[in-house]
Amino acid sequence: MLCIVQVLSFASRGSKTLARPDLAAYFKVFSRGKDLDWSGMESAMKVVSKGTSVTEGIEQAVAYTTYLLQARPDRVAVQGLYVGNSIITFIITDASGARFTTIPWKDESHFFLLCAFIDRLHDPLPTMVDPTIQRRKDLLDFRWDITVTIGQPQHSEENTDSPESMTIKCEGYQIDHASASFGSRSHIFKNLEFPTKVLGHDIHIIKDQYSGQHTRFTESQVLEHIHTNGPVPGMVDLVHHEKPLWTNGNPVLCGDRVKNRILMSLYGTHLDTVSSVREALIAIYDTLEITRYLYCKRQVLHRDISYGNVLIKPAPQDSNFHAEGGNNVPPDTFCSMRHLLDSNCNRQDTQTLLIDFNRAEILGQEQEPSVARTGTPIFISRAVLAGGPLRPYTRHFGFPPIPALLPAAKSRYSPDRLKEFEGPDEPIAVYSKPPQKEIFWRHELRHDAESVLWLLIYWAIQRAPATSDETSEIPADVWAMLTTAVTGSDSRGALLIDLPDNALHTQFAPLLSLLKEVGEHIIFDPYWVDNKNLNHPEYIHEVFQRLIFNFVIENDNEAFMDVPLAAHPRKVKNFSTNTPLSTIRVIDAWPGKRMHSGGDTNPEVRDTCLYRISFC
Repeated sequence: MLCIVQVLSFASRGSKTLARPDLAAYFKVFSRGKDLDWSGMESAMKVVSKGTSVTEGIEQAVAYTTYLLQARPDRVAVQGLYVGNSIITFIITDASGARFTTIPWKDESHFFLLCAFIDRLHDPLPTMVDPTIQRRKDLLDFRWDITVTIGQPQHSEENTDSPESMTIKCEGYQIDHASASFGSRSHIFKNLEFPTKVLGHDIHIIKDQYSGQHTRFTESQVLEHIHTNGPVPGMVDLVHHEKPLWTNGNPVLCGDRVKNRILMSLYGTHLDTVSSVREALIAIYDTLEITRYLYCKRQVLHRDISYGNVLIKPAPQDSNFHAEGGNNVPPDTFCSMRHLLDSNCNRQDTQTLLIDFNRAEILGQEQEPSVARTGTPIFISRAVLAGGPLRPYTRHFGFPPIPALLPAAKSRYSPDRLKEFEGPDEPIAVYSKPPQKEIFWRHELRHDAESVLWLLIYWAIQRAPATSDETSEIPADVWAMLTTAVTGSDSRGALLIDLPDNALHTQFAPLLSLLKEVGEHIIFDPYWVDNKNLNHPEYIHEVFQRLIFNFVIENDNEAFMDVPLAAHPRKVKNFSTNTPLSTIRVIDAWPGKRMHSGGDTNPEVRDTCLYRISFC
């Protein structure tokens, strides 16, 4: 039975948050007493309230539908409602945006639209549903389980004589992550305890996302390209991929986007789960090595290095990787930091796992200029965010010489790499003004290196020792400068010039020297300099890796390197909460227009009577 009730409390997100709708439609079998959760809802609604304008009320109602899309991966589109004093607004939201129609309550005929709205809650259109995803609520622990039905892989040895054997049901998965509701609208499903086996692999992760039908590269295409000659160390794997189908046999679509599904075996946790500073630096070094290898040997740029895309694998996964083909990697290319520190470790032995190649690019021989702002706020390179090379803001600028390795580090380092980046021990290419040159600019490997630095800074300023009694907070000005890219401006360069001593917890103050040294090499843009080393695509990676290696060797016996880390991050001084990594933005809120995220979906005029088409 479908019920529409006032929402008084939530089983998730908390009743004190703005993410609590006024009314919710749900099937009674999925309720948990008086508590509701987003995954159990069919629709979320906003009612006029004192002090809120109609526009604000509609925007809030649209925001509720975006939350609902995140919690309902089985839905291609969801419905919402705003009820005013004399108007009602019908909303339908999917990955292409939100469309709505506002009408006055003037005659009884308008009630037929409301009936159509409720009817579609009972019986949604086939194009509003992904039939390959089913949800089930465990009435004992009230946990939502997701079943994902996939087609039998063509090279599977399973019998495909009957319709039942032509599909595989992946059962017992939960939503691990849901990205912003517009654009790619990704869902990550995870099952670590009882994963379904496909092509001999335990499927721990299933990823659904919408991709433009005319996009240059889908994530599955990039991963297939990367793993063509065997698995690559530190790379997420690709067991199977497909396009989910509607019941009529056509691919699941949303506007000009088609849904893609990827099945993976490898998984990990975020960087803040590492046990020590030493382990974090090893992970950062290996992230640079992975991206460097992808660029040199696979001609792939990741273009979205961020907190969410650099994971730490559980150690048992490593042995499985080596047994399956890790030795296919030439020994003179990939070299993890664990091998540099201990030659008994396999040179491919890394617990770092690079994921999410949704924005990656396979480079061709003919490269075109690119000003696409690709990346995640906080971590995106400053030049990429600006859409072009950074112009010097001082009349005299230059670059430090390439760092010399300490003797203990040099003896373990690759002789070929030492020779490749030979250079003078003096500052490089100081100009009174940048040379005039034709601008040919695009996202380069060095921009991914800068993103890795922002990731390290973001991690470092939030860490505190587990055993410290000292109350240490992140300075508000430091946090504001780091997170300004979220709001559209960018003040992060000031942190590279002068990272304050109080930016880190006092026990981790030695890390400041490393962060500042790396910053000195990227504060200015090598685009303007004609120098063999600086123009080498791997130069910033080489600098960054040498500095990390030196730092680890030099501080090998220092206590701060292995002190246990606190489970929770430091708080920002005078801030109630930390700035989120991503936010949902609803813009262009007027009748007849599509609301969108400001990303790669363009607003366009839609029919203002949506339900005349959909329901009548």
